[in-house]
Amino acid sequence: MIAPVLLMAAQVGMASTVNPYSLATNSHSDGWSPYGSQWAREDHLRLSLEGDAASEPAGVAVDTRDWRGLRMDAYYFLVYQFGVIGILYVMPEDLSGWSEENKTQGLRFNKYKDNIRHLVWDTDKWYINYILHPYWGGTYYVRARERGFGPQEGFWFAALLSTFYEYGAEAMFEKPSMQDMIFTPVGGAFFGEYMWEVRQRVRQRNEGVVKMNFPDRFLMLATDPLGALNRSVGRWIGHDAYLDVQPYLLRGGQAVAQEGGRQRLMPSDTVIGLNMRMEW
Repeated sequence: MIAPVLLMAAQVGMASTVNPYSLATNSHSDGWSPYGSQWAREDHLRLSLEGDAASEPAGVAVDTRDWRGLRMDAYYFLVYQFGVIGILYVMPEDLSGWSEENKTQGLRFNKYKDNIRHLVWDTDKWYINYILHPYWGGTYYVRARERGFGPQEGFWFAALLSTFYEYGAEAMFEKPSMQDMIFTPVGGAFFGEYMWEVRQRVRQRNEGVVKMNFPDRFLMLATDPLGALNRSVGRWIGHDAYLDVQPYLLRGGQAVAQEGGRQRLMPSDTVIGLNMRMEW
């Protein structure tokens, strides 16, 4: 199967500035920030009146992991994958690996239900299974590290997003791949840790620099494409955006509530989908 397609243009305005108050990020903010915990922004800092970082009581461990931001990253990924599936759907079979029969049957719930029950050893090209999928697993890993999580948590986040993709939209057209379930998170942990170290070195040599040069901006984009895309979407819809994604399953003949207290009987087919709510 084809790895997710990168749905973004290269970021040309990525820059870092020095802020005397950029001392500590506030990972417990009520509003979600699309920025990782490594890049502080003024409106996401805990500062005292004197301009010093707000301190915690002695002996109290501070959890710097950005759980809310990581959940938003996962929600965004769920939305993106349907865009990727739409692109693969219109691509020729030699690129997508999906026959016309698979595309037609994939829109039926019974086909999806049959697919998710069978984990298979796929026959995709070697570079797809053993290079592209580990690379994407590495980008999932980096996303968790940028949110303040450790290596082990980065591995599990990569495994989670890989499962979302294999058993999510892609399973409408083909059975989940055993290689992808293994090599995406496992290879991703190795790729991701290397990419994380690259990002740290880029930050160190750009400390105090107003604007990164193009090679460094490209490295930051290539090692965290999901973060770059999420930031672009976050700027577009606003940093205080709220996104909620809930799966739903409606069996044939099931009555559903409508506005005004009325009910409507669903068709005989079983329907599965996602209910997305966004506020900005």
